[in-house]
Amino acid sequence: MFASFLRIRRQPFKINPFWVFLFLFSNLLGTYNHILFSCIPISVFVGTLLWEGRYKSGQLNPLAVLLTINCVNLILVFSSMRYYLESMSSQIGYVILSALLLLVFTSKCYFLLIGKVRRFNLNIPKKMITVIFTLGISAFAIFHGIAFFQVLSGYKIILQIFSYECSTLTEIALSLVGCMVLACFLIQLAKDLKLEIIPVEIYWIICYFGIFCIYTISCSFRYYLSIYILIGLYIAYRISFRTQMASFFVASIAMGFIIMQFIWYDIFIVGNFPLKAVDFKIGNRQKETTAHFLPKQPVIDFLRTNKTGQIQYLIDEPYFVEQPILFYKTISPWDESKNKKIFLDYDHTSYKTGFLLYTQDD
Repeated sequence: MFASFLRIRRQPFKINPFWVFLFLFSNLLGTYNHILFSCIPISVFVGTLLWEGRYKSGQLNPLAVLLTINCVNLILVFSSMRYYLESMSSQIGYVILSALLLLVFTSKCYFLLIGKVRRFNLNIPKKMITVIFTLGISAFAIFHGIAFFQVLSGYKIILQIFSYECSTLTEIALSLVGCMVLACFLIQLAKDLKLEIIPVEIYWIICYFGIFCIYTISCSFRYYLSIYILIGLYIAYRISFRTQMASFFVASIAMGFIIMQFIWYDIFIVGNFPLKAVDFKIGNRQKETTAHFLPKQPVIDFLRTNKTGQIQYLIDEPYFVEQPILFYKTISPWDESKNKKIFLDYDHTSYKTGFLLYTQDD
């Protein structure tokens, strides 16, 4: 998507139709995968309109046409999935064919329309844009600021995925890295906002802040993947021109890299450290758990050894354990006795495997 977008932006009138099709296809596929991915093109669309409305250059009108077409496609996908998902799943061949025809048709529409909007201009007052920017940044800071900083620091992501509890010193060091990266971003952002003509990329990022809060105010680390990448690309691009900040940014990355090597050594080389299911909070006190990511091999070994035929789950959400067990049972089945029943729960107290497993006789 990113490569096709760059090509289209550079040569909107002479672009190969393949890149237009690829851009629309990648957006369609991303939205089908998860609706939150559509936040990026929607934000770019809104940011482009605001930028054109502020500076009235007409330079991005072709891009606005493409993004408008793309938004129509995304609305169609979202509506179809929301209201016709069951019927679509039974006729997947027709769905794929319809999607391809839609992409071909909308790609053709782009080339038919771009020549007619070269002189189309919006008129958006500067004060309105200032208000929109303020609301967008404030909303993101309130609802997602803490959680996003935890993504930048990283230690809670490591906790969630690997059940690896960093020492207090490591948490402080990684938090310092997060502060340094955040400072790099805010300094570059402040400099760009003072320019006479603010780069359109700033409009895209700030619009993403606000529109993301319209999509959701709940926190989950996976939600911040897109903005994490966008901010990383923005910082890298800006420090290529403002080299005085480059050393500071590189120092923060190097510091984080060194710390992470010690953590990876503990997890992957030393390994076999005792685990327990840990409940913790992210963002604005939202509860998360490491239980869903606990290694399932100890459970499989227990089931295989005891020839288990029945499992009673004592946990609220058995999906994250039940599905891996079904997978292992499919690829490598074991002898089962229908009379053998086990009880399975998460272990939140003792450091062992993270699971409590006992038979009906125990």
